[in-house]
Amino acid sequence: MITCERLRNGLQVVLKQVPWSQAVAINVLLRVGSRYESPAHQGISHFTEHLLFKGTTHRPTAFHIVNAIERVGGDINAFTSEEYTSYVTLVPLAYFSLGLEVLADMLQNPLLRPRDLRIERSVILEELAKLEDTPEELVYELLSTLMWPDHPLGWSILGKAETLQSITRRDVLRYLATYYIPANTVISIVGNLDPSQAVDAVQRWFGEEASPPPPSFLPAPEKQTAPAVLLRSQQSKETHLCLGIRALPRSHNDLPALLLLNIILAGGMSSRLFQKLRDRSGLAYYIHSEVITFADTGMVVIATGVNAANVEKVIRLILEELRHLKRRRVTERELLDAREHFKGSLILSLEDSASYGEWLGETLLLEGKVPQVTEVLERIEQVSREDILRLARTLFLPERLNLALIGPHTETEAFLRLLDC
Repeated sequence: MITCERLRNGLQVVLKQVPWSQAVAINVLLRVGSRYESPAHQGISHFTEHLLFKGTTHRPTAFHIVNAIERVGGDINAFTSEEYTSYVTLVPLAYFSLGLEVLADMLQNPLLRPRDLRIERSVILEELAKLEDTPEELVYELLSTLMWPDHPLGWSILGKAETLQSITRRDVLRYLATYYIPANTVISIVGNLDPSQAVDAVQRWFGEEASPPPPSFLPAPEKQTAPAVLLRSQQSKETHLCLGIRALPRSHNDLPALLLLNIILAGGMSSRLFQKLRDRSGLAYYIHSEVITFADTGMVVIATGVNAANVEKVIRLILEELRHLKRRRVTERELLDAREHFKGSLILSLEDSASYGEWLGETLLLEGKVPQVTEVLERIEQVSREDILRLARTLFLPERLNLALIGPHTETEAFLRLLDC
């Protein structure tokens, strides 16, 4: 059973009862991430997430925070995305109140000492340096920059060295006061708990006064009229590339069809592109695709790493497969397999309490509704071969294509010619 309740201060609580579970997962999700940032404060969302682990008025060091959870066998973590930030703990059921109180303490009573800012700034600068040395990850950042230039969606979640150096304690306090407020928060709980007792516990620790609603994000521009290429030239034997196809926002009615199309295209080892580029030709070690959605835009990303001498051949084969998907319907077997793949993957992912809580909380926070597994699966079942063909013909167009590459190349014109056909 799933229960959802809104407190008087605007905070929402969603609870999934799992009668047989001896663990409880608590996710605190805030509707703020890197796309809410200003140019001068790039990286403040992720920086703040780090800082909240450094110490509170009740637990003065990072050790005291994590030890409070780890000493009972639990785990505590957090992450920042473009549109939300999540703090999660998994603890034995008997320590539910402890887990909730630790999260409340972190979010409401951070010390934010100068040395905390100095240490975590240094840690994130190391993250940025590591990213520069990891081309298979860095190429995703280049793709975002290409698709949304001069917009927060095109900025790194980690920020930039110069903006991180300039962010002050006052900036972080202002950021917390603006976005870390009840009306901007969803708490999801998964475990064997009585709903009313769980809500009462949340009210105890998160029942602070309501605040004015926070500002929203800058809408994503959709001005692309021709294919685009962004190349970072560096000496290497390998080229890493991402082909980004401008696609659908999170709430679009065609999203179920896009999810199945993605599975058929490069969503696994039995997908078309994996078979073509890895199994049959040996041109790529890895090849995969994913659907990334935001409130007002989205993309399909096809990522691969290949010998630099074969990069144009690989791009041609990828584009050839996109044309095939536009010309004729996928087979009935492909559609059935993609449906079962999606359904099985969803069911398996929700076996984990923390993952289930993240799914519940994210959907309620970003879409304003409590997700139901049966509803999601019904929408997947309704997708037809004609839906996938129509969507491929809508999306797989030159003016929606964006190619980011890292490798030993110097000219972009040849890549543009490949895309513009």
